[in-house]
Amino acid sequence: MAALRDVELFACLDGHEVRSLAERLVAAPFAAGDVITRQGAIAHWLYLLTGGEVDVWLDAADTPRRRVATLGPGTVFGEMGMMTGEPRRATVTARTDVECYRLDKAGFEDIIRSRPAIVEQISRVLSARASGLRISLEAARAEAAMAEPESLLARMRAFFGLEPRAVDGPA
Repeated sequence: MAALRDVELFACLDGHEVRSLAERLVAAPFAAGDVITRQGAIAHWLYLLTGGEVDVWLDAADTPRRRVATLGPGTVFGEMGMMTGEPRRATVTARTDVECYRLDKAGFEDIIRSRPAIVEQISRVLSARASGLRISLEAARAEAAMAEPESLLARMRAFFGLEPRAVDGPA
């Protein structure tokens, strides 16, 4: 219950609701290197991280894979998919051995049905997180676009067997 109370996503819940969630949590440990959620997969749970660290990765067709965050104890991930039914927006891997608890839709649905107003508060938290992911993806695309001329130059030099010059300019 203490871990749930410290999570921004659940800040709007009262004591009874937090207890109800705590009763529905299922232990979900992972070993370092495990993929916990995969971008594009169907979301069945959200995860509450209580020990260890995880890395959040974004994959896009037009950019290299990019680590956008490292999360530690007291954080939640996978909430967007569990709350909206959308596919996972990022891949999460265990950086270290981790202790998580997972919560499924049914575990949260009773609370939302009994007090629908909390959906508005939760949506604000989810919106802020989605905005952060969007900004990270845009930054990755910008970096890839800036690197493209250098990458193209390197590929052309390799193709023609040319040595790089100290300063490129007219021959």
